Amino acid sequence: MFYGLIPEHIVNSTSITTKKTAVFEVLGRTYQYYSVKKSLFFGYKLMDTSVGGLSRSIFIAEKEKALLDLLYFYSFYNSIDDMKELRLNENIMEQEFDWAKMDDYARKFSSKTLIDKVNILKKLYLND
Repeated sequence: MFYGLIPEHIVNSTSITTKKTAVFEVLGRTYQYYSVKKSLFFGYKLMDTSVGGLSRSIFIAEKEKALLDLLYFYSFYNSIDDMKELRLNENIMEQEFDWAKMDDYARKFSSKTLIDKVNILKKLYLND
């Protein structure tokens, strides 16, 4: 992920759109677009970046929203053991992650399942 939340190098890109779900392959890279309702298209900031030598402005999800989107689209993450498999960076999750924002964003999804997943993450990373 963009924020160093996971230790792996990301080969494929996953994006969120309000348009139709689609998969594209360009120059050997796969781009996956997942569709969400317009009401769930929030938590992104416009950032300048260079892609293939070209300067572009793109929307990047805030780390809290990126993790929520992942949990929303991948239903198999639903236990502490599943969350451990994500191998999230403990320092970021414990010290830099905005859990209040995570809770606020999760409520906007109106999904008990997603809120349950957030609570599992909190048990894993917060020492309450």
